[in-house]
Amino acid sequence: MKREMSDQALFDIASMTKFYTEVIAYNLMKEGVFGYDDKVQDLDPRFENVEGLTIGDVLSFAVSFQTDGRIEENKKIDEALACLYTMKVTQVGEYNYNDMGMMLVKEVMESVTGKSYQDLMDEYIIDKLGLTDTHLIIPKKKIELLTGSANAKLEKVNDPKALAVGGYSGHAGVFASSDDLIKLGQGVIDNTILDERGLKDASTPGIKANRGIMGNTYTSHPKGIDMSYVDKLSLKSNFAIQGSTRTQINIGPDSISTILLNSACMDIEQAKEEEAKINEQRRLRGQVPLSLVKHFSFNHNGLVEYDLIDVRQMVPSAKTVEPLTTQNAKLTLKLGLLNEVIKEYDKNYDREIYIRKSL
Repeated sequence: MKREMSDQALFDIASMTKFYTEVIAYNLMKEGVFGYDDKVQDLDPRFENVEGLTIGDVLSFAVSFQTDGRIEENKKIDEALACLYTMKVTQVGEYNYNDMGMMLVKEVMESVTGKSYQDLMDEYIIDKLGLTDTHLIIPKKKIELLTGSANAKLEKVNDPKALAVGGYSGHAGVFASSDDLIKLGQGVIDNTILDERGLKDASTPGIKANRGIMGNTYTSHPKGIDMSYVDKLSLKSNFAIQGSTRTQINIGPDSISTILLNSACMDIEQAKEEEAKINEQRRLRGQVPLSLVKHFSFNHNGLVEYDLIDVRQMVPSAKTVEPLTTQNAKLTLKLGLLNEVIKEYDKNYDREIYIRKSL
């Protein structure tokens, strides 16, 4: 049965969560709780194998990690965290997009402040912006609003590492509505939740041409959408954040837009059929098959079973998110021109054009 999606639908925004972690970290640096050059091991001795690693290395994604085993293979939360604390640094100085760094930062921030990640989210983001539809733990009354996760009925995200450590971590775990994401972007632009240094680090290329100094953001690139999630028609100061569940926000001084696909509208059986089609195509090309549908079980006060649907191959970015990103950039230019025309010819006009929602 089909039904219209609610304006308050909550999306599993996956790796967009990393940006929230970075925002909190930049606020703590501004307050002097720790510094960009402070060593992780000095801040949190539980990470005893990362000697010399700095907070700046991690925030810029300039480090590669290795753990003793895979975190998601541990059945209990304390075992999964113990695995996380075995992190070793395998390389520093080259860009490496990974989940481990933000998981580390989340643990460090909790350790040095004595506050939970939820409390830090509330203090530095949710309460400051008055967000009502951004959650790590879903209120019972909002369960029907969940989408974008194969585990929506269980009120959990589509990420095994986040599930292994209890449901959320610094790299994944946030559910948010489109309206709240727009408010997040506005809070960044007007420096409510991020100061000028943070905004600069989010929008300025770092050690990789299409990635920010704040290493999880996509920045403007001369090749546009071929290299980034920022179109060539957008301002050079724009930047984007993207999640594997096919969620995205593009943030800039002239516009803020979201792209949120409901990638979990398929059930497990349909996902397996899509996986089989993809692997048949890969077989014909001489490529190894992919495991896109997985099952995980954890002992969290009793056995809990989850599914993972990796939609990145099933819903190719080039056919979905990227064309919409370009359309958003074109629409922004058209609205900007219309706005200037109206201001020129209507002397009583004193407000900007604002598009609340486009379905």
